[in-house]
Amino acid sequence: MTINLDWLLGFVEGEGCFSIYAEKPTTKRPELSRTYLHFILNQDEESLLLKIQEYLAVHNIVSHVNKMWGSDKSYSLRISKKDSVGNLILLFGDKLISRKAIVYNLWKQAYDILNTIDNEIEKNNKVLEIKEKIRLIQGVGRGRKRSY
Repeated sequence: MTINLDWLLGFVEGEGCFSIYAEKPTTKRPELSRTYLHFILNQDEESLLLKIQEYLAVHNIVSHVNKMWGSDKSYSLRISKKDSVGNLILLFGDKLISRKAIVYNLWKQAYDILNTIDNEIEKNNKVLEIKEKIRLIQGVGRGRKRSY
């Protein structure tokens, strides 16, 4: 199997997850609050993620046991380094077309905010607003969880 951009975009539309980790900043030490973006692909077949990893030129596959379903092992490709996230955004551009594109576009806005606003409190508050929008779109916290 050969990975190309069109195939990857389709796979991401079905299996990809764009998420934001953001802590509320404190007024005393706003520089200590952490905010970063994650792109995650989960899969039972490590070989598939290895091909995607090679295509994307990243090195972040993690294996874990699915505790919900017993001892089945699954794998995650996780991208969160700033430069890798930026490269992913350049690669994907505006090519996602499903409902996942809504979350992806918000995720891109968060990336832009993290890279253009210097004030830590303002930056983190704006990213937290975007994170909340994503949470509402995904329905997280209402008894169901969807990844878009």
